[in-house]
Amino acid sequence: ILKWAQTADGFIARKDFSSKWISNSYSRLLVHQWRGEEAAILAGTNTVFYDDPQLTSREMKTQNPVRIILDRTGKIPVNFFVFDGNVKTIILTENPQKSSNPNIEFAYISFAKNAFVKQLMQFLCERNLISVFVEGGATLINTFIENNLWDEARVFTAPVLFHEGIQAPEMPKHFLQNTYMLKQDKLQIYSNVKG
Repeated sequence: ILKWAQTADGFIARKDFSSKWISNSYSRLLVHQWRGEEAAILAGTNTVFYDDPQLTSREMKTQNPVRIILDRTGKIPVNFFVFDGNVKTIILTENPQKSSNPNIEFAYISFAKNAFVKQLMQFLCERNLISVFVEGGATLINTFIENNLWDEARVFTAPVLFHEGIQAPEMPKHFLQNTYMLKQDKLQIYSNVKG
């Protein structure tokens, strides 16, 4: 499942990544519920580095998903929430380290363009992490879209304008299944499942 929030003018973040929240608090509560329904949550380096998210379902008091963090070079500081040790966390990197916390694991994966997607999918399958909630930035989400590795996309559009920034992924309209209003936010559900 892909998830992102975007502005009304189609941006997922400001150029300097200073925009932590785009969607409203009601939409964010729904995201906490969704996280608890999946085996794992996947986030990219910049999402974690600039937002320092907890990536848990803490507001719903449900089972937390395994956090899978992509961090090719070890850019994410160890004092960030993803290293708090409260939730099983796997850091996929080209520079694995040892961790003294049993809830934190480092695993090797190649980030080379021709190997990344295949190795990521293989890793998830080996760990039996079949249902994954992808909360990455535009680069990670577009990688899943371009490789047709998604069943559903949940896209929040907020009545906010950035005028410039990082372009949000674009979903072809024929995948659109439903549209809901969550206060001022619009939630669009896209499906890539046949049948």
